[in-house]
Amino acid sequence: MNEKFKKPAQLGAGDFEHTNGVLLDHLIATQALLKKWQASAVLQDAGLYHAAYGTVGFDEHLVSIDQRNKISNIIGKAAEEIVYLYCACDRDYFWPQFSGPSELEFETVSRSTCFNSVSLS
Repeated sequence: MNEKFKKPAQLGAGDFEHTNGVLLDHLIATQALLKKWQASAVLQDAGLYHAAYGTVGFDEHLVSIDQRNKISNIIGKAAEEIVYLYCACDRDYFWPQFSGPSELEFETVSRSTCFNSVSLS
């Protein structure tokens, strides 16, 4: 099995409860959904680690924000940057943008957020 798939379990993702089970299952399901939708490999890797630094509503995190380099070494800089943006996303600011005609500021974050929401349903 690829190291990037082993690492979330080693970091304890199987120990964190999540909406529909444990975080590890959710991370793997998110990556699988992105793959099914033919998202880029970078976005798939970001989906696998999208909650690494915690998110709004889930304060638990696999690594602290000062360990971004550790995640970057596993999934690459581009994917880690998406993970960082996703974890830092202010949902109270982000979601209202869908109701207006303005362009979303973080297209990749919006895709990841939507994929994550679908994988929870």
